[in-house]
Amino acid sequence: MVWGMRLPDNFGEFFPDGDFEYDPKAKDTGWYNRLRLHYLAQTSNEQIRLFDYRGFDHGGNGVGYGASRYRTYVAGKFIYEVGTKDGPDGLPFGVAEAHEAPSTFDTEKTYAALGSLIMLNDRILAVDEALKAIIERLEPDAHQFFPIEIRMPKGKVLPRRYYTLVIGQYIDSYAPDLSDESKKNMTGRAFSKAAFGRSHLWRDRRFPLVNCFSDELMTEISAAGLRLPKHYKMKEV
Repeated sequence: MVWGMRLPDNFGEFFPDGDFEYDPKAKDTGWYNRLRLHYLAQTSNEQIRLFDYRGFDHGGNGVGYGASRYRTYVAGKFIYEVGTKDGPDGLPFGVAEAHEAPSTFDTEKTYAALGSLIMLNDRILAVDEALKAIIERLEPDAHQFFPIEIRMPKGKVLPRRYYTLVIGQYIDSYAPDLSDESKKNMTGRAFSKAAFGRSHLWRDRRFPLVNCFSDELMTEISAAGLRLPKHYKMKEV
């Protein structure tokens, strides 16, 4: 059995309202500004390694253009497949680096609880320690995790540890000829066991906004009492 989970649409326990590394003075995300300043502080060779703006800057802005594009390019590393682009003129996404991960997420309000898998801004996912442990045990070294602190108003920090999750597996597993798209909530979609094999967590290239879970992974999540956004059984063929 394969399970599918779409990304949340509304703010709540699976999609907290907030911002990365919030800067109260600028009233804006501090993450993007930190990345911009990091880029500007590097040597020219390192800047090109991080984000090669040459050939993309048609306005003659040079390094300044690279710094502003680098920060948005980094966000794409957390949600797109390595080697793909977000458009015909984009730069292929590389592997996310430790210094590029957001260190905090500052919520607009206090949440009594958050799910074990949550979506943050820019469609970036985060998981708690319990879910991270299950995923890493079933699929060691398949995905990337970076620690992130969830901070709430009045200096409150969520005691549970969270990690941004970069899904490392994209598979052509969708079987359209065996699918019934007339069914609601993805339940009619069929996925080929021959294609996804022993994978437990992946995204199908046809549906990059849907997270796919194996039956074994979902069984362990349920046994541990972990809470996920809405998910649905799909067909395994």
